Amino acid sequence: MKLWFITISIFLGCIGIYSKVEAEKLSGAQIYGAQPVMSDIIPLTLAKALQKENHGKTVRLKAIVQSVCKRKGCWMIISDGRNSARLIFSSNSVIVPKNCSGKKIIAEGIMKEIIVSEAAARQYAEDGGASAQEKENIKGDQKEFSFVATSVTIL
Repeated sequence: MKLWFITISIFLGCIGIYSKVEAEKLSGAQIYGAQPVMSDIIPLTLAKALQKENHGKTVRLKAIVQSVCKRKGCWMIISDGRNSARLIFSSNSVIVPKNCSGKKIIAEGIMKEIIVSEAAARQYAEDGGASAQEKENIKGDQKEFSFVATSVTIL
């Protein structure tokens, strides 16, 4: 019984230390949109895998910014090294710095698989700095994962 109590105490102490370290990492971070309300963070790959089961449910994920809308900063492509998704904001008034490519983020929102029209896909490509040839290569509607964020924290 004592061994069990000691094991649980050590485990809870480790969680406390981890939480303190994570809180210190976030202390200098910049938040865009609403204040985050969730504490559990999942990888982007898991958020994509669970998007059908979690349809409409808010999740919090960690990723790296691959690229940002060069026109306004109104969307970004995020990745975890294995998977990527387009992050858009639930509010059109939220924009992020256009120079945040390569930075780590924690985002809160809803993962969806959507169909993007050819016209919208070409507009995204143009806003992302694609060449005329790259835009011309986009044919037909495009299926993509979209993360509709209410909160983004740039670390």
